[in-house]
Amino acid sequence: LMAGDKFYWSREWKALSESVKREWRAAGRPCGFCGKPLDWGKKYAVVVDHIRSKNSHPQLALERSNLQCICHGDNSRKRSWIDNSKKAKVGIDGFPEGWG
Repeated sequence: LMAGDKFYWSREWKALSESVKREWRAAGRPCGFCGKPLDWGKKYAVVVDHIRSKNSHPQLALERSNLQCICHGDNSRKRSWIDNSKKAKVGIDGFPEGWG
């Protein structure tokens, strides 16, 4: 979360991300990235993630089908991998090429 990114503080994002979290929790879905069970007991353990990044696909930023719940650790690893790799291109599946 970039400190200067007002998007994540917007009313639209907060409402949508909370709705996505409720849906995933009610359905008992695992992490959309690693497939392990999500830890709903810890406040910041579950993150609503943009499958196709908000920066490269801004038109999908509020598109429910482009969102998934993932572990906080996976969110950090995904961002770090993309930020630290000059050749990190996101494939059609929304994952960095070469990831996994």
